[in-house]
Amino acid sequence: LNNTKNITSLMQLSQDASKVIFNLQRERGLSVGYIKGEDKKTLLLLNKQRTETNKVLKLFKYNIDIEKKILNSMQKLTTIRNDITSIDINSDKAFIFYTNLISNLLDIQNKIMLLSKDKDISQMAHLNVKLLIAIENAGQERAILNGIFSGNKLTIKMFQNFSFVHIRQIE
Repeated sequence: LNNTKNITSLMQLSQDASKVIFNLQRERGLSVGYIKGEDKKTLLLLNKQRTETNKVLKLFKYNIDIEKKILNSMQKLTTIRNDITSIDINSDKAFIFYTNLISNLLDIQNKIMLLSKDKDISQMAHLNVKLLIAIENAGQERAILNGIFSGNKLTIKMFQNFSFVHIRQIE
């Protein structure tokens, strides 16, 4: 019974984390695009996305006891956002910040597999994690491509980053 309550709680946490991940992925892509292109229209879209991200973050924060590494990243989010808006951060650092935060949130998904003693639930959780990782890889690709198209140039480093993410998906 106690294990069932833990799994139910973790499944709700997993759903909430997925919503946060999705919104952070969108925010990451818009942030990279804005830094590269400095376009006012992109900034408007980015601010709208930040509002959406804040809504799901608020629900997420109040529903769980957040792990320290996630909490530290969330506390830095406002500073990173301000740096992005004023373009006091390069796109690589912004990309890495969001990617690390999303990676930490994906780790929550793995806990369901570890806590569940039910084979079927563990298997479904494992498939969910694989799906979320595939979606994250695609999100990274979109963010990199958004930076390339917004900046209207392709550097060797951008090509290497894109190739690395793309190859990781094929494996």
